[in-house]
Amino acid sequence: MRATEPPEVAEPASYGFVTGQYSEPGTLDFYAGRFLQSPLSLGDDRQLLQAEDGEAFLDPDLAIETFVVDSDDTGTTGTAEIGDASVSWGRWTDADVQRLNDIEPYDSGGNDSFTWITSTGVIHDPADLPGTGTASYSDVGIEGTGMFAIDAGSLAVDFGAATIGATLEFGGGEQLQTTGGSVAITEFHADGIPLEYGTNVQGRLAGRFVGSDAEGAIAGYEIRQDGQFVGTGVIAFEQD
Repeated sequence: MRATEPPEVAEPASYGFVTGQYSEPGTLDFYAGRFLQSPLSLGDDRQLLQAEDGEAFLDPDLAIETFVVDSDDTGTTGTAEIGDASVSWGRWTDADVQRLNDIEPYDSGGNDSFTWITSTGVIHDPADLPGTGTASYSDVGIEGTGMFAIDAGSLAVDFGAATIGATLEFGGGEQLQTTGGSVAITEFHADGIPLEYGTNVQGRLAGRFVGSDAEGAIAGYEIRQDGQFVGTGVIAFEQD
């Protein structure tokens, strides 16, 4: 694996989500998703994402803290200035990723496909969000892996009631929508908003608002069909 120079913490500090697909030897493909809760260290062209603390929102048993990438297809695929927040996202495809977790380093052998999104100006505590008003958000960037491609996404937020609903579109117009209607914003910050389409497709969307007035949001998502992972990725949202 190619040596990576020690990175510096981005200023102002960035935080973000990493989601993706990897293959353990002798097992089927598996998906992982993690919100990196401490300021990120960033290598050249996002070839290293490292945080001292994180939360695995898609797989609570997997504690990935560091991704070191050796790939010919890495780096940033999109950026956006949303309010006073700087958002960027991208993907590592057919990458050789060394994941450092709670057990031991693991070299995937080049079969990984990960997506990532980072932002400055992340609002970590729901109590710091606006206390009144409503807002709608639309996607400005999506990166995903797996068999289930997301074409569009939107959020509907009632800051006064502290509730949120989400829609993810796929397959030319089909919609994964919030299960049972809007849920508490705290669910968006925790294990994610539960989503469903019909009886056999479920999803989850977890995220954070960004910008001093919550002008945008970053999120990671997962999708399951008949209980099996079929897709995961990241989305950047901007207020309409």
